[in-house]
Amino acid sequence: MLYNTLDSFSSNTLDMQYLSQIYDLVNPREIEEYINANKHLMSVLIEVSKNVREYFISDSVYLSLEFVRDPEIFDRQRLLSVIHTDLSAIP
Repeated sequence: MLYNTLDSFSSNTLDMQYLSQIYDLVNPREIEEYINANKHLMSVLIEVSKNVREYFISDSVYLSLEFVRDPEIFDRQRLLSVIHTDLSAIP
């Protein structure tokens, strides 16, 4: 049983290390807990990062990831991914 726990810990640690390389993690502990409860999101977040970097071909683009709770709706939680760039919104 201990082996499975360590294996799971190692996998979760690697996931968070990888995420921290492609996203600026605003509140990493909460993000880790949310992703551990919603493991399918890991592949989605990786895909989002790839697509954003293909679309915004610029060194001045970075992504942040933040765990947020809706204060008006009990138990409503979500991850928010934000694209930061100094590119103009007007073409």
